[in-house]
Amino acid sequence: MKVRMQGVGRNVPRDMNMGGTLIMCGSNDFRETAQNDMTVVTLCRVKNKFEGDEHHHFYFKAFVDSVEIWRDAIDNIEQFLRDGKTVLVHCIHGRDRTGGVVYALLRRDGLTHGEAKQEMYRMRPRRAIEWRKILEDRKDFHEKLI
Repeated sequence: MKVRMQGVGRNVPRDMNMGGTLIMCGSNDFRETAQNDMTVVTLCRVKNKFEGDEHHHFYFKAFVDSVEIWRDAIDNIEQFLRDGKTVLVHCIHGRDRTGGVVYALLRRDGLTHGEAKQEMYRMRPRRAIEWRKILEDRKDFHEKLI
């Protein structure tokens, strides 16, 4: 039986149309967000200590423009979601890599550019101001990830 989360720490999960639940954080709020039954995906060099069973690591630099590297992480996360998992995506700040990956997943889930931005602001409000700039500046690149 899937337990519906109301919010984990300061971050809000999203039940995806493709299946599963998506949530994001950074290293500073990882402990308060991560739960043992989550599938954790780390996008940075540093792997936070996690007591759960499933932890995947896809490291790449924040502003690398290799579509293939980003898509590898996105495709794997999409499959975890389609398998019905609750997936926690994080990097150091939960902003650049996490933001780009989650944006692409939301777009693949059927949201428009504007809807995906608004959903990201809702899911992780502490990054909304930064994402307004990042998502516009990197829009062309992020659209290639869909």
